[in-house]
Amino acid sequence: MHLHLKIVAPNIYLSCLHRSALDGLMRIARNEGPGVLWRGTDLSLLVAVPMVAMYFPLYDSLLQRCQNAGMEAAPFVAGAVARTATAFVIQPLELFRVRVQGGPGAAANTSYPQQLAQVLRQIHSEGQGKGLLKLRGLWRGMGVTLAKDVPFAAGYWTLMEPMRALLLQNTSQEAPPRSQWALQVFFANATAGFAAAAVAAGVTTPLDVAKTHVQTAPMPKGMAQSLREITARGGMRALFTGAGPRSVRAGCAYAILMSSYEAFKSMELRAHLRPQHQSEL
Repeated sequence: MHLHLKIVAPNIYLSCLHRSALDGLMRIARNEGPGVLWRGTDLSLLVAVPMVAMYFPLYDSLLQRCQNAGMEAAPFVAGAVARTATAFVIQPLELFRVRVQGGPGAAANTSYPQQLAQVLRQIHSEGQGKGLLKLRGLWRGMGVTLAKDVPFAAGYWTLMEPMRALLLQNTSQEAPPRSQWALQVFFANATAGFAAAAVAAGVTTPLDVAKTHVQTAPMPKGMAQSLREITARGGMRALFTGAGPRSVRAGCAYAILMSSYEAFKSMELRAHLRPQHQSEL
């Protein structure tokens, strides 16, 4: 479901013909074949795995530092800084993913190495300067990415932390049975993650639409120019094209990510504490 919506979201905007996520899925599958809905699975994982591996631990570390410093807006600051750092590392892979899945002329019958070479040639030909300076285009749309992802991250963690705390306020790890405690923690993280991400994604949809427009444009464009073109073409409503799929996609993704990440942390903590407990006995 998550991958399907990730394919549909940019295509909804690019074609301007799809009226909903379901309509987009049906049209894309009918016109290009069902297999296209899974196009970019490998690359999506290539983007998602290093992003999560860097983003979540970095957020935890920054959150602890901010809380130790007595900062009231600790989740807001930690989320914004962690997402900014992660975006710079992931941006080249994200640009490639967007061009392969939603860019003009993306071919489904070519291998990823061939598509990567084609994207690099395009970036090199579009870039300014000489030599490696032309590859600065790999970070094209970085300003738009930060303008969308940083507010999303700041808003997400600001909403998520109190939601999770509220759901866990009557939960005790010491209270039996332990399996029930683990289920409550899983439910709290999944629920808070879904709700916070869905709201944050809906609010930042215009910036996400502009980001897709910038990354798939044949010539470099800025965020302001993209927003003007989108508004002129479809009005204010066009800025929220695909808001539903984006909210559902983000909600599902963060529900899975948060519950899985916290479960992994719990297992690591138990594995670390078990030898210490046995030595004390």
